Amino acid sequence: MTRFGRAIPGLVLALGAASACAAGGGPGAAPSPPPPDVPTAGPVRIVLSHNSYRPSVVHVRPGAALLLALENPDDEPHDLNLLGLAEPVHLFLNGHKAIVSSVTFPRPGTYRFYCSLRRHRLDGMEGDVVVDG
Repeated sequence: MTRFGRAIPGLVLALGAASACAAGGGPGAAPSPPPPDVPTAGPVRIVLSHNSYRPSVVHVRPGAALLLALENPDDEPHDLNLLGLAEPVHLFLNGHKAIVSSVTFPRPGTYRFYCSLRRHRLDGMEGDVVVDG
């Protein structure tokens, strides 16, 4: 094990103890309650094929974690880039691959997604996540 490998567990332990003390904890203190459950939608299956997303429109409630199950049956790669969130979302799939990812949409609105590879977006490979209700 490297010198850093031995140092990291101690650092994690020290940070955990410091955060417990800062939260009013310490030896013998009651554990803090777990964070509230995040509502989850999905998984929603989206197929990225022939320069299209199927389906191209997905609905979710505000604050829900949307589970995206992306499948690419094509030989060529595709991606999904999601606009309008605080953190950029870029999901890449080689041909004949699938992935699952989670994205949370905090506010109502329409969030555009598209494929950035080659001319796919120009050929119509776009869609929307509609956050409502």
